[in-house]
Amino acid sequence: MSGTAAVFVNYGHPSTLATALDSLDHVAGVRPDAVVVVDNLSTPANRELVRGLCEQRPAIDLVFLEENLGFGTGMNRGVDRALDRGFDNVLILNSDLEFTDDWFEALTADWDGRSIRSPVIRREAEGAWWWTSGVLHPNLATAKNSADPPPASQFTKTNMATGCALLVSGPVWKSLGGFYERFFMYWEDLDWCRRAAELGTPIEVCNRSQVIHAGGASSGEGGWAAPRMYFFSARNRWLFLERANVSVFWVLVNVAMVVPRTVHLSARARRVGPLGRSIVFNYLRGTAAGIGILLGSRRAHETSSVMGRKGTRGGRRVRPARTRDTPASVIDIVEGGRSDELPLR
Repeated sequence: MSGTAAVFVNYGHPSTLATALDSLDHVAGVRPDAVVVVDNLSTPANRELVRGLCEQRPAIDLVFLEENLGFGTGMNRGVDRALDRGFDNVLILNSDLEFTDDWFEALTADWDGRSIRSPVIRREAEGAWWWTSGVLHPNLATAKNSADPPPASQFTKTNMATGCALLVSGPVWKSLGGFYERFFMYWEDLDWCRRAAELGTPIEVCNRSQVIHAGGASSGEGGWAAPRMYFFSARNRWLFLERANVSVFWVLVNVAMVVPRTVHLSARARRVGPLGRSIVFNYLRGTAAGIGILLGSRRAHETSSVMGRKGTRGGRRVRPARTRDTPASVIDIVEGGRSDELPLR
């Protein structure tokens, strides 16, 4: 078998998933060859709703996870299923997307499978742009996203793309090792793009392929104001830095930026009233957890280096590559277990 399989990860939003599947069914032009839906367990009632809407589409390959394992883990399971079935390429898709005519045909035009591709993304049909390009700064753990209208050129080169919608070939996916599952939600796509850049894998934005991002569903009730979003976003910034193996200088630069970032967030959080205090609290809690992860990892590495004096090259620390399944016990100690919520991005 060959072709492209679209992979959706769902958690707790069957009606949003139904909208995405309906949109995929009814757009004009070429469509993906198959659909895989991975359902992270939320409630028994939601699970039955997901089962029912997928049974209405017999061609869908439905994968049930018996607990909520997070976006990255869910997507890894879905991509594995698609590749095991023999598909050459996969589409990584949010379950709160809608699709425009000919989006898939434009996305795959003149594609040789060696690059990662993303469509441009609108907030709503004919509405404001949500994402048209971006720049990742690994040392600062920041990503500058552009919502400017896309240029007239067919493609834009970049060093990052959002996990909201990505096209990748099986060989490239395997070379990168999938998403690092300890992120649970947020930053796993940026970490994946960082690894792609290190391996020289091009990332392209296809300016003639458009999808629509519903927004809000990705963070649960309240959209950007969902407090849990800020815990994971803050924590995973430091997990990203730890995996990027940044120098002590850049760690200190990021520590110095905690205060101005907190002040800026506090100003935004005031707009949502009492909920703002919870937002700031979760941001600070996530920051503390993330710094603990980074420092704990580096202490463990230094202990290992002292005992064996191995893992160095030219005076620079060299760590084994860690992809999706490498244990990170420090994270488990700091967090005290997994979260029970997952954004749809």
